[in-house]
Amino acid sequence: MELPKEKYQELVRHLSNGILIVGESGDILYESPSVQRITGYQPAERVGDQVFEHVHPDDQQQVRETFAEILNAEDDEVVTDEFRYRHKDGSWIWLETRGSNQTATAIGGYVVSVRDITETKERENRLKQTTARLEALFESSPDMIDIHTTDGTIVDVNQHFCEAFNQPKDEIVGQKVWDIDQGIEPDELQAIWDGMDVGDRKRIETEFETHDGTRFPVEVHLTRLPVGDGDRFMVVSRDITERTQRIEEIERLKERLELAIEGANLGVWDWDMTTDEVEFNEQWAEMLGYTLDELDPHLHTWESRVHPDDVDDVTAALEAHRQQQTDYYDTEHRMRTADGEWKWIRDLGKIVERDDDGEPVRAVGIHLDVDEWKTRERQLEALNRVTQELMSADTREEVAEIGVETMRDLLELEANSIHLYDDDVDGLVPVASTDAVYDLIGEPPTFSGGDSIAWRVYQSGETLSVDDVHEDSDRYNPATAIRSELILPLGKYGVLLAGSSSPETFDEQDALLGEILAGGLSTALEQLERTEQLRAREQELTEQNDRLEEFASIVSHDLRNPLTVAEGRLELVATECDSEHLDAIEQAHERMRTLIDELLSLAREGDAVTDFDRVALDVLVEECWATVETGAATLITDINRTVRADKSRLKQLFENLIRNAIDHGGEDVTVTVGALDDGFYVEDDGQGIPADEREDVFRAGYSTSEDGTGFGLSIVKQIVEAHDWQIRVTDSPTNGARFEILGVETVAE
Repeated sequence: MELPKEKYQELVRHLSNGILIVGESGDILYESPSVQRITGYQPAERVGDQVFEHVHPDDQQQVRETFAEILNAEDDEVVTDEFRYRHKDGSWIWLETRGSNQTATAIGGYVVSVRDITETKERENRLKQTTARLEALFESSPDMIDIHTTDGTIVDVNQHFCEAFNQPKDEIVGQKVWDIDQGIEPDELQAIWDGMDVGDRKRIETEFETHDGTRFPVEVHLTRLPVGDGDRFMVVSRDITERTQRIEEIERLKERLELAIEGANLGVWDWDMTTDEVEFNEQWAEMLGYTLDELDPHLHTWESRVHPDDVDDVTAALEAHRQQQTDYYDTEHRMRTADGEWKWIRDLGKIVERDDDGEPVRAVGIHLDVDEWKTRERQLEALNRVTQELMSADTREEVAEIGVETMRDLLELEANSIHLYDDDVDGLVPVASTDAVYDLIGEPPTFSGGDSIAWRVYQSGETLSVDDVHEDSDRYNPATAIRSELILPLGKYGVLLAGSSSPETFDEQDALLGEILAGGLSTALEQLERTEQLRAREQELTEQNDRLEEFASIVSHDLRNPLTVAEGRLELVATECDSEHLDAIEQAHERMRTLIDELLSLAREGDAVTDFDRVALDVLVEECWATVETGAATLITDINRTVRADKSRLKQLFENLIRNAIDHGGEDVTVTVGALDDGFYVEDDGQGIPADEREDVFRAGYSTSEDGTGFGLSIVKQIVEAHDWQIRVTDSPTNGARFEILGVETVAE
């Protein structure tokens, strides 16, 4: 049923700023500046924003790619997408998007109402006034005026008439009316004149033609006047070209609106708030499973079908708009359909007329079917909860069981299974399956290279929906009962399969939601793998630490005790005799003790850095210099910097570098400690380290000195790496050795 023209004009005038038009999937095609969106944000907060704003970070890239695809889509191409979105109350909500290249915004614009023209003035009492003013108005009128006799001969015209026809008055006077009026036949004109009494007025729309053939539409007001030599007709004509164009544009807009409402499946309602009569369109009725004839055009038709749990919210929203607290009425609620089910509806409307007391008189609005969107929203929320559950799983088997149960219970894909890659068999082994799989094909198979569609998906890493498995040459079983299949890759871990005995079972939404679940499964499996690797590494480190501790114990007790006995015996020997070999034996003992101490340092300290503190390098260097036997060596401290470090281990670093400089540079060596942009250096003016030996100096046990242990620089490197710093060896400006420690975090003094 079509709405009357006046209804459509009213609808255009008020819905152009108050209607939100979306596709069947829920994509926004046009949004009024003041409409409150489903996201909960006031429209003013969103004006100018891009559509991706407030998307879940995990879904940002996916959403941008879909938007670009929509922009490049052909006219008949539809692009669809789901993710998650941020509502103003902070929750995510998955969203689904379905876009195409349409011009729905053409509905926008404005409508000018048809001017109501007053009927003819009272014949006799206005005739004298008209006659009295006629002469004064004749020449000054902005309209074209001509006077003609009862036989149609033009006897006078005003200046505006001459300008419109681009002719002087003497060329126009004497012509017949039908010479210029091309819209009405002479006989029809004569009948009109004969039917008019003195003082009567007629309004006619016709078309005038100038002497050069130009035509233009006019609105003619014809009045019969009495004069001395017979009646005359005064004709006031107005060029209505612009108005005609506007009316044509309104008709085009009306046609577009009708097409948009029909194409977008918008249910339209028009509510007389004084009588509660409501006019619905066909789409409103069809949305709930009715024909328009089955519905009473009354408010209770709507009220009686709103879900009881939603009535309070709907009433509150309507009352807020009635009290002018909101620009529009906008709610989402469930409505009972003809088959007794419940469907989610987006209901938007506006009060378009109030009486002198401000009481509402009339409201218009639309219904949008958002049931599918709400279903997907609930599924996305449930998938989010499942993802959290997956992260708590302890085994691959538990992850797989959660996956197949979710596919069955949430996505309603009954027959599904998860096959994980097993390196021992080099194949995809079934780990979890629903009962429907066994009913359909029996025992789920193991897929190996090149023998199935599942293996092809596993290798490509791309989701595949097969409408008819029997048409795919890679099907595992040529006689399989499965007709259609959805296969989702789980990264390097395996695949998730859903099957059906009917062809073309799976749609884009199934694939999209399945990919979200598959992503969660892959993440959970990856987490389990990392956890297993960490446990193995922890076990390895524990065993290593046990070995190191055992080694340290041997060094500490089994080596130190005999060394102590040997040193004691040496002292006794020194009291009994004087031998040139005693000093050499004592030096060997000292070297052995140094070796033992440094071995213990390497074994027990390891890579551990536990106590970070603020350390002033200039102060620490002076302390280290005082604890090392420096002899005649010189220290230059050219650094004033505080760093975050383990002070005790940093002290070891400086002591070893200072000792190394003295051991290799001589007792009179000069040692300089200075600052770098991201660290510090320790250099000397000794003989330096050859380029081909710079990597070897950090190897445990490597030494170029007969008295060196070969562990000092190994300990230095260990301390550097424990702090996540870097160390490199180069030449000093005096060709000595220079050690640069980089990547050091500096803190404010």
